[in-house]
Amino acid sequence: MAEPHQLSLTQPITDERDETTNARLLQARLSDPGFLLTTFLTAVAIQGLLELLMTFPVSIGGFAFGNKVLRLGLYSYILLLGLWRLRNRRRLSIVAQREMALIQFLYAELFGVLVLGFFLFIANRTSGSAFEEFRQLLEVYILIPMVYSSIGNITQIRKAIDWLMNLLTILAFLSILGYLSWFMLSIRLPFLARLFSIVLLFGAVVAWGRVLVFGVNLRRLLLLVILVSGSLITFQKPVMLCGIIGLLAVLLLLLANRGFGREPTVSRHLVLARLLLVLLILALLFLILNDMTSSRLVQRYQYEFDVRYLKTTTGKEIDGQRLLIWDKTWNDVFLKSPWVGTGWGVRVDVYYADDVYIHNFFLYWLASTGVVGGLVLALLLFIAGRYVLKNVDLRQDVDLKMGLLGYIVVLLVYNSVGVMFAEPALTYVAGVVIGLVLRIATLDAEKRRQSDFEMA
Repeated sequence: MAEPHQLSLTQPITDERDETTNARLLQARLSDPGFLLTTFLTAVAIQGLLELLMTFPVSIGGFAFGNKVLRLGLYSYILLLGLWRLRNRRRLSIVAQREMALIQFLYAELFGVLVLGFFLFIANRTSGSAFEEFRQLLEVYILIPMVYSSIGNITQIRKAIDWLMNLLTILAFLSILGYLSWFMLSIRLPFLARLFSIVLLFGAVVAWGRVLVFGVNLRRLLLLVILVSGSLITFQKPVMLCGIIGLLAVLLLLLANRGFGREPTVSRHLVLARLLLVLLILALLFLILNDMTSSRLVQRYQYEFDVRYLKTTTGKEIDGQRLLIWDKTWNDVFLKSPWVGTGWGVRVDVYYADDVYIHNFFLYWLASTGVVGGLVLALLLFIAGRYVLKNVDLRQDVDLKMGLLGYIVVLLVYNSVGVMFAEPALTYVAGVVIGLVLRIATLDAEKRRQSDFEMA
């Protein structure tokens, strides 16, 4: 009879089988697209933290970080996803192939537009920032289909978005602390979101969707307050505009939907009641905080509103000279080469500064690529938007879908009064969100097609 196996005090508890199992689990985790997406979104959040610390030099041993962490995360994500795609060749369903055929064709044509804009930039020698803008466009062009083709189910998307929400909540809270310490205590902490607040707004829009769909509880309300306050407290005009319109987009989609042609997900009266309840709670919190700070909060808010919106203390136009910039772009740039444009890096000279960037991505695209590029982009946006609205099913995961669709509206509004190049993290988050929304629409279309087939 064999002797029972004895464990000594110095013998490791794990055996070779455990180590093999752990190695396989680690390998499976590293090759999971949802985990890779979560890791990349972590790099986006790290970049946000670095931007919050830009008051102090962000460097180690003379190495300046800048956007290097963000770009390293992007390239690593694309490389790992590319390797995963080589190992897991998965064909799209016949339905997805047929419905996506025109989108894929226009997307292929878009690459030609990008390259044409690059060669025109070299020929015309436009702004020195043109290469950086072309690189960001090319990176997003690669990122969107990589995200789309790698996600296999809604659970992978939800886990990644939940993780990003947690990270953005921390950044928003730090931004609130930095801002309040500055104008209430005259203590200048480095935590100010600045342009990254447009990325924080992603969390705010998703949080609004969850509250309106699932109702108000302490955790959802706390997340909403932190994310909304952290996004808007910097008083960036485009962010404030996008925040309001993003909320309205989520609200209107919920009120107007019947599952986009199916049964309604939630009662319209219930949605409005939840919205009014949250607004009332926010107003009460503001009044309480105002009493605690001897009205300094309201005074500072009024001052920032006057300076940044009404321009009463600066003598400048409320539009921030955007109308002048757009008029100069149309007459001095677009009309000189209306068919193919002048290439990337379009800038204009106005009376108060030279080489001012175009505060409108769509006008920038039109001036850079002309009517040809403008038509390709317009057709792609129209057909892709129609595809999404036609196929997204709001009877399941409605909070996630409302948040993503609401942020798509935010991106459209922001790029109508600014350009996403100003915040590289926004550029990459935009690529991720567009890829996810298209993928959700395809997954819902395939699910509905399968359900109809089984019923038949």
